[in-house]
Amino acid sequence: MNNNIDEIEGSQPGAALTADFAATPYSLTGLSSFISDLNYIVSNHKENPTHHSKTWVMCVSSLNWIMGLVNKHLPIYINDLKQGKSIEAFEISSGQYRSEDFWGLFDKVCEDLRDEPIYQYLKDNGKKLKALLAEAEITMNNGDPAIFEKFFFYKKQNFCEFKVKRKFNEWLNECHTPSVLKLKEMRAQAIADALNSGIFDLSTTPSQREMDDVILDPIIQLLPYNFELTEEFKVAFAKFKRFVKMEGSILKFNYKSYGKYVLTHFYDFNVAQIGAIFNLDVMLFLIHQEMERLEQGLTNQPSLSSAASTSDHQKELFHFVHPEIEEEEAWRIHKVVKRLVAYHGIRDICRFLNEMASEKKILKMKVRQSANLRFYW
Repeated sequence: MNNNIDEIEGSQPGAALTADFAATPYSLTGLSSFISDLNYIVSNHKENPTHHSKTWVMCVSSLNWIMGLVNKHLPIYINDLKQGKSIEAFEISSGQYRSEDFWGLFDKVCEDLRDEPIYQYLKDNGKKLKALLAEAEITMNNGDPAIFEKFFFYKKQNFCEFKVKRKFNEWLNECHTPSVLKLKEMRAQAIADALNSGIFDLSTTPSQREMDDVILDPIIQLLPYNFELTEEFKVAFAKFKRFVKMEGSILKFNYKSYGKYVLTHFYDFNVAQIGAIFNLDVMLFLIHQEMERLEQGLTNQPSLSSAASTSDHQKELFHFVHPEIEEEEAWRIHKVVKRLVAYHGIRDICRFLNEMASEKKILKMKVRQSANLRFYW
């Protein structure tokens, strides 16, 4: 059992990716902060009825000055973005790719200042800012998707992993004899907790095809018996499936698409949701690392053919093997089905199992039973 979790950080996905990305220049951090300041000042105008007070005049002057500074540094950022050197999430956007409240509020600020000397400067700076943000977004969307993966792991470095590691260590200690099945149960709970936190609420509504592809029975069997299955959970799971794939027993994120989703909505998530995003990623890494350790231990045991004579392994034999099949052949079918489940999707699994059933190698199975095979081993 690996209880020294603190030593694994260098082997986590993305560690190498951020090696040349972690040295993000302070100017970029400052640029992001300045853009957030612009949003704060404009939003404050909505709540501050005393538009022409001395304090508000100072705020507007600051708004114009900060906007000029941002406009000066955004071209540098765009050039770095084109070269894949850096990428950052900004609190405001051009409004071209997502809904943006900033510009409506900014227009209101300008309108209230129409008779003031600063009006035209503010309008010109705003127009330039919007164009530069649009250029940055176009550059980002047309660039190498790998940069979104780098963004995800760069932001993850700022996430405190201590509580997640402690929780996993405590589970290992309480579990006494961890198994792959128990780890799958823990993984199912970690996924359910993340989905219920709303981290995929901002992803687009699933199509009917995506909803039809959601088979929840396998994951529900791994969750507590009193888990409340809602329509919202099923929708969230359909969105979650867009960003993941199974490789054997390991669940892997497509960090290029997932990183883009996180970047696009980085400032739309609340603090708890940002925590849930990186909490899930760390927990899945820890679970999968322990799974691989256990599975590696299993491969060092005697072969299936030699173990087939023992009662313990007879109990493990795939119980849908046709009763007319001889024992040696039954274990060969067992391995074929296990390999099939590890590397193929539900539709292919069902098709191959039907073929095997027609050849009287296995018993006829229902679709839901076939879907559950992914969690059999």
